[in-house]
Amino acid sequence: MAIKNVIFDLGKVLVDYDFNLFYEKIGYKPKSDEWDSNDELILQFEMGKFPAEEFHKRMMKNFKLDLSFEEFKKAWCSIFPKTTPLVQFASELVLQYDVYVFSNTDELHYPHVKKQFPELNFIGENEMLSYELGAIKPDKVAFLKAIALFNLNPVDCLFIDDNIDNVAAAKKFGMDALLCSNPENCITEMKFLLENEKQEVFSPTKKQIKRKGLDRRQRERRRKVIPVPIERRKLDDRRSGGDRRRMKQEEKIPFLKKMVIDLFVKK
Repeated sequence: MAIKNVIFDLGKVLVDYDFNLFYEKIGYKPKSDEWDSNDELILQFEMGKFPAEEFHKRMMKNFKLDLSFEEFKKAWCSIFPKTTPLVQFASELVLQYDVYVFSNTDELHYPHVKKQFPELNFIGENEMLSYELGAIKPDKVAFLKAIALFNLNPVDCLFIDDNIDNVAAAKKFGMDALLCSNPENCITEMKFLLENEKQEVFSPTKKQIKRKGLDRRQRERRRKVIPVPIERRKLDDRRSGGDRRRMKQEEKIPFLKKMVIDLFVKK
């Protein structure tokens, strides 16, 4: 089936991010295992398990910091320096496709990103956000809830993400999917994929070509007068000559019968 929907991840696909900016804002030097110890807390926040205020309290406890909610919010949302070149390309795709964002994000990050980068307004309300879905990629539940929001068919979707696990999950779910390791390269790959997909949709299959060819030949045979070979025509001519001679002989029989009858009558 034809691709009708293009679904983008947010971080590292449409918007760049760097968590080191968060650490700089709070004046904290993380150890190698510090961030990993908070992964579960952040994932729960991205699933909407608790509000932003509760997340602030838990983070302050884990990092042993004393920041107000607004100070923490400002630092937490400082990790997005810029958008990627994919934003311009994605905004142009809306002329041909329905474009969506499907992101593992939270109630602080996403509103901030939309406000900071108005160039993302082309997304509109086509948003599949983990903290609203109550599930995160690559969980199958997240994909189910995401497409259910807009009543999409997975086979009509192209999914772009920088996480290989999310891409694998999308493919397993029935979507076309593309790993976006580099936004510039991703644009080239998407153009190639979408263009080839269009050609496949509008190009007949080998079976259709064969069937069409047979139908064309059949029509030509109906219209075309097939010439009879010379040998066949000579044979037909000889047969026709024999038929004419036989007809002449048959025509003479009644006349001969009449002559015989007349002789007997005269006698």
